[in-house]
Formats: sequence, structure tokens, C-alpha cells
Amino acid sequence: MFYDLFPLIGIWIVAAGLWVLVFHDVYDPQHPAPLLRALLSLWLLVVAGAYFVVSWVRVGATVGSRAWKFRLVRDDGARIDTRTACLRFILALV
Repeated sequence: MFYDLFPLIGIWIVAAGLWVLVFHDVYDPQHPAPLLRALLSLWLLVVAGAYFVVSWVRVGATVGSRAWKFRLVRDDGARIDTRTACLRFILALV
């Protein structure tokens, strides 16, 4: 998880930059509205989920997993599908 934090921070920076571009007239970092702060947190959670799901589905591993030579596969050795990857991410949050 520690290794996955580094690419995730970069992705979060880009995602937060996009957020500011979209909500620049509405979002005041000094006094953010509670709803916008919650939506920003949700947006960053969705972006993190996309990072993990895409990594698991396309490669079978995240950057951190590749460093340890771990791969996520089904019982028959095939890649997991998007539904399984999404479920894995949701359960990991719990």
C-alpha cells in the first residue's frame, strides 16, 4: 500500500487540479462549502478507485504489487473482470 501511495498522490494532484478548474468560481479554498468539500472527497475516492480497478483489470497488479511481483488473477489464471475489481475495491474500503 505504501508503494501505491506515490502514483496515487500524483493522480490526486491532477484530479484536484481538474476539480479547481471546473469549480474555480464556486470553490473557495479559504472557506469551502461543506457540500463541495464532501464532493471533492468523493471525487478523489472515485479517482483512487479508478486507479486500482484499471490496474487490476488491465495488468493484474498495481505499481506496489508489481514491486513485490504479486498479480491478481482468477482461479484459472485469467485476469479478473471489472465487476470483481470494483467489488474488491469497495470491500477494501470497509
